[in-house]
Amino acid sequence: MDEIRPIEAFLTLVRHGMKTGETERFPSLDDGQWDEILDLGLKQGVTGLLFSGASSLSDDIIIPHQTAIRLMMETDRILRRSEKVSKAADSLMAALKTKGLNPSVMKGPSAATLYPEPKLRESGDLDIFLPPSEFEKAIEVVAPVFFRKDPDGNILYLWDGIEIDQHPRYFDLHCSEESKLGKRLLPLIPFDGAPSPEAQLLMLSLHIRKHCMSTGVGLRQICDMAMAYQAFQGRYDPQNLLELYNVTGSGKWNRLLASFIRSYLGDIPLPYSDDTNLLTPEPLFKIVFSGGSFGHYDPSRKDALKKGGSLRKLDTLIRILRRIPFSLRYAPRETIPYLSSLVKGNI
Repeated sequence: MDEIRPIEAFLTLVRHGMKTGETERFPSLDDGQWDEILDLGLKQGVTGLLFSGASSLSDDIIIPHQTAIRLMMETDRILRRSEKVSKAADSLMAALKTKGLNPSVMKGPSAATLYPEPKLRESGDLDIFLPPSEFEKAIEVVAPVFFRKDPDGNILYLWDGIEIDQHPRYFDLHCSEESKLGKRLLPLIPFDGAPSPEAQLLMLSLHIRKHCMSTGVGLRQICDMAMAYQAFQGRYDPQNLLELYNVTGSGKWNRLLASFIRSYLGDIPLPYSDDTNLLTPEPLFKIVFSGGSFGHYDPSRKDALKKGGSLRKLDTLIRILRRIPFSLRYAPRETIPYLSSLVKGNI
């Protein structure tokens, strides 16, 4: 077996779990290769998809006993975590809405509903958005014992044991032209808690790009985007969405993202015509598989996270600087404003 085959088998199993490649043949693997696949699943935050995919394999594919035990244990952890995050989301939304606020859940539980088996989508923290006029009021309502502001301006606190990431903006846009986009983007922002398909696709896409410009991103977030494209097929105007990508300066980035999805995540309905140049997926592939989920599995990043404090911030800055060529290529209008906002936030 050559060096790339475990990744190929891993991606095949992910597609089985997403129900986008169920007819693909899965190869016979030895114990070590199965361990590699499970390790990739843990690093990429898609172990639940591996479990779902493994459940669909034919009887002649034998999963080693120890790997099967590890997979079931990790899946049980994911199910428990998903349940805990879901309950916290319901409780927090109810508390905020009771006070007349209009919160929206972003990513996480919202993205999970797009999957064939929502509870198997691994959950991290809980991201919520509130209109600017309600952002500070929400803190008064939930009255956390402790909260902090991150460099992006988000407010972080605990609710029912779950870390909440409260966002002051729905779209990860920092460009100087952001105010000019207001008339176009404002109708998409979910002040009533019901984001449009275009809003969710743009939000997920820009969120992935932001992390690619800094410490990195894992496969889970890109699977979210793929599942959104599939779930929203026929519910949005492709031409309007592509125009929205161009208006926000993310047209080239979204062609790269679509290229990755088409190359590695199966038969996903995309808003592009067959003759569209979707670029080569390699730049994004390198980011995804070099550090895993948010870059946390890069050895030097793991060390910086363990030590924390100024070392973590320094490591983040170094990674952002290393990604400047990527950022200038796929987010030219965002690079300098994004860097400036992070510097101000850290200061």
